Amino acid sequence: KTRGEALPDCYSLASPDFDERQLAVKYTKKTVETAQRLGAQAVVLHTGRVEIPDRTRELIDLFIRGKIGTPEYTALKDEVLSERATHIQPYWESLLRSLDELSGYAQQQGVWLGVETRYYLREIPFLGEFEQIFSRFKGAPLFYWHDVGHAQLMENIGVVPREEFLRRYSPYMRGLHLHDITGYHDHKAPAKGEYDFSRLKPYLRDEMLLVIEAHHPATGAQIIAGRKHLADKLGDKYESTPTGSRRTFLSFFGRRVNAPD
Repeated sequence: KTRGEALPDCYSLASPDFDERQLAVKYTKKTVETAQRLGAQAVVLHTGRVEIPDRTRELIDLFIRGKIGTPEYTALKDEVLSERATHIQPYWESLLRSLDELSGYAQQQGVWLGVETRYYLREIPFLGEFEQIFSRFKGAPLFYWHDVGHAQLMENIGVVPREEFLRRYSPYMRGLHLHDITGYHDHKAPAKGEYDFSRLKPYLRDEMLLVIEAHHPATGAQIIAGRKHLADKLGDKYESTPTGSRRTFLSFFGRRVNAPD
């Protein structure tokens, strides 16, 4: 695959192409094996996409131009979601086959699988599709993983209120990607954007994993300050666990390390 074809995911778990889907499952299993070997509790999944031209950037452009809610915006949003709905079925069926195989394997390995809120509208799952996944795989180690920046983007571009993801899926939630966002620029260190982390407090439980997912150009000093910012905003929800100390992680290109004090 070319770099453009490989990003953001090299092999899609939702691909109708048998060989590609099998490669996606194969390498996801290797990730689960690695997590088990390292004592990690969870693997966060990108669960594929509908192979249509992605037009999220067109909606972002209207957001930048202050046109959210205009007839031009509404027509584009409806067109994008209609195209997605028209083409999703074979990709959805392929994803369910992949999750069926992976959920059983993860259970054997003692690892959670987190299904993450996505950034682009052609990606799977979209809002209502999470419910179908969790209903189908009830009892499997398959959970909701809330990405605060991705959910906020959906609100910013007028597609889904960010609170809707949490309201509907917090009972299934086992972890969060915490990063800040301004407009459509996400993965900033906490306190370097506009996100109000205190709004997460009602949805947090002790067993949840909190992962700071800040990307370049965030600095080490910004991330350390961001961790303190999270503690200020989340208070006892940030600190308390059954063992008395919530672990927070940093995520750099899929690796996680303990955050410095």
